[in-house]
Amino acid sequence: EVGVVEQYPRRFYTGAETDSPVFELDKDEDGEITITWLEDPDLEDLNWFLGQFTRLLKLQNLVEKSLKGLDSHEQYAINAYFRAMLEGLELVSVYNKKFSQSDSTSVHTYVQNQIQWLKSKK
Repeated sequence: EVGVVEQYPRRFYTGAETDSPVFELDKDEDGEITITWLEDPDLEDLNWFLGQFTRLLKLQNLVEKSLKGLDSHEQYAINAYFRAMLEGLELVSVYNKKFSQSDSTSVHTYVQNQIQWLKSKK
């Protein structure tokens, strides 16, 4: 069976829990990526997404090394899927629509700081 990662829109079923939010990413005509939630996340969901994003960042080098020795189509499919998950989890990790302005600013700032710190550790 051949693995294919759709370009856009992409729907993410995260499997965090049975009632975990499902979200879609799509690109508008200006190339901006938009998030559409099928159910709004709460702070617990956002923390889970951040944790998964953190986990994937830590695995990034291992995944890249593991691709060596595979045929080019397998490398492409695995890399495309991994990159799509990284993109989706990073974008929803900084999502703050549901929270009040003061809460969203602190959540957004916290998540952005975590992402920058994690990326600096690569």
